[in-house]
Amino acid sequence: MKGWTKYLMLTLVFAMLASGAVIAAFLDSSSEGNYDILWLILPMTMLFMGTVMLNDRWAAPRLLMRGRYAVYFIVIVAVAYSVSYIALGAEYFLRDWLEIPQRIRNFASPWVALDVASSCMLLLMILLGLGLERLYRHWRHEAKEEQQLSAQLTRYIAIVRQRLNSTVILESFSRIGQALASAPAEANDGIRRLSGWLRQQLYELPPPPTFKDLSYHDNSSAITSLLVSGRYRLLRHLLFQVFLVLISLTSFFRTPDNPDFSAGQWGGFLSVFILLDILAYINYFWLFRRFRRKGNVRRYAMEVGVLLLLLVVPMIAAQIFTYEANVYDKSLPWIVMFISTLGSVFTLLLYLGGISAVLLLQEWVRGQWRITLIKAEAMRQEYAYLRKQINPHFLFNVLNNIGILSTEEPSEAAEMLGQLRQLLEYQFDEIDNEWTTVGREAVFLRNYLTLEASRIDSLVYHVDVRPGIEEARIPTLLFITLVENAVKYSRSVDGHRRVDVLLSGDYDGIEFKCSNTFMPGESDPSGLGGIGLSNTRRRLQLLYGDRFTFTHSIENSEYTAILIIPIYELHNS
Repeated sequence: MKGWTKYLMLTLVFAMLASGAVIAAFLDSSSEGNYDILWLILPMTMLFMGTVMLNDRWAAPRLLMRGRYAVYFIVIVAVAYSVSYIALGAEYFLRDWLEIPQRIRNFASPWVALDVASSCMLLLMILLGLGLERLYRHWRHEAKEEQQLSAQLTRYIAIVRQRLNSTVILESFSRIGQALASAPAEANDGIRRLSGWLRQQLYELPPPPTFKDLSYHDNSSAITSLLVSGRYRLLRHLLFQVFLVLISLTSFFRTPDNPDFSAGQWGGFLSVFILLDILAYINYFWLFRRFRRKGNVRRYAMEVGVLLLLLVVPMIAAQIFTYEANVYDKSLPWIVMFISTLGSVFTLLLYLGGISAVLLLQEWVRGQWRITLIKAEAMRQEYAYLRKQINPHFLFNVLNNIGILSTEEPSEAAEMLGQLRQLLEYQFDEIDNEWTTVGREAVFLRNYLTLEASRIDSLVYHVDVRPGIEEARIPTLLFITLVENAVKYSRSVDGHRRVDVLLSGDYDGIEFKCSNTFMPGESDPSGLGGIGLSNTRRRLQLLYGDRFTFTHSIENSEYTAILIIPIYELHNS
């Protein structure tokens, strides 16, 4: 929609929204048919449009779209509150000019401040609703950009996969294994050729594509945490109910400085509160989720329109039987009643837009854009595993040991080759899967430690899985970096370097505990500090947000790392 068309339509909408002041003036006027009262619409519309322009041209692009949510919220609340007060002042002066009795006797009354706060909350939701289009466009732009980055990474990883052909590697292992039984020298030659080929593939891969920025907006402010963190979900709903109570308080104010708490007004308060709650939660639990899943903007707009049309009659009935029967009094011109009804419908429409804007803002921060980024990050992780997780130092050491044993102990060399094959098969197979089971991951860790023990004479290890969690799903290859770290930093104590792995858990989560002998005073392996370990932390944050815990401790000659992750509970759920 072009700018001038958008603002023209908004001007017409706000003219209808300003009908409340006009109706009140008609009811207070002593002369029937005094259409000069319609001039009240002009200053109200100008005030609303000025607020929209300020939000649209400055606050939203400079604050909201740059992730400065707290500042944006403070600014628009201050603007909405000021405009609501100015609107009362404008109405006061126009009534004086038109010689209509004043509604406000005391501007200093605390009731006026409460009435203004109620109007301010509604105006705030309207401003958010008007920003829905901008949020949607920005969200789609970010999602599209991340999808393009993912596509680039996909193409690059396809090239890497061609270079690191798992079929070639595993077939070479099969030929070497067959030769070990009958021709150890030929097997040794095969190991040297495979080592040379792997060395070329691992060390001569082309560099990955570069990206200007592939990190999500890690805004850790309190307002952002309140907006998106799962731990504050209940608090968000409670604050929303308080917000609706403030909006609904307008039902008590026949005049801004003299509220009416009669039974009828209480009925009006409850009807407005319930209506706004119904609209919000139908949108939250049904309409917006369908839109989020299918991405059909036109269908979403049509469904919102149908919902509002279905609620027009109950809304009018609630007004007549509770708090605003005079709006549909026969003494009022039909045009005033029509404008009032349209104003109420448009108010609800923009209110729903405000709800959707908040939901879309959440989606922008942690939703589809974040999911796409996780996919891009997962592909970066895949690249890291393809190129680095097949640890060249470890791999070539094991192959060298197999080559030495091939002539001295062919059977032992064959067993070691089989373990290495299982290790690589698991990595090649599971790297295409986002999830694996605790049992499969434990077998992989045992194979890895067995091979490490074959080249480190003093290394002893133990991998234990507590019963009942073998089939629990966990992210693939999540623990290997921590185990590699344990082997790297393990030191000989009482003649042995020891690494112990324990996997336990319950319905709440999986606990991974890894301990190794450690010499105090040497390099501290804590804190997930290396490249591989910092990637592990990054991966955990993307998958679980703040719902995982990593702790470490050094006691006597033992370093212990404990990682606890939830089951099935991803950060973007």
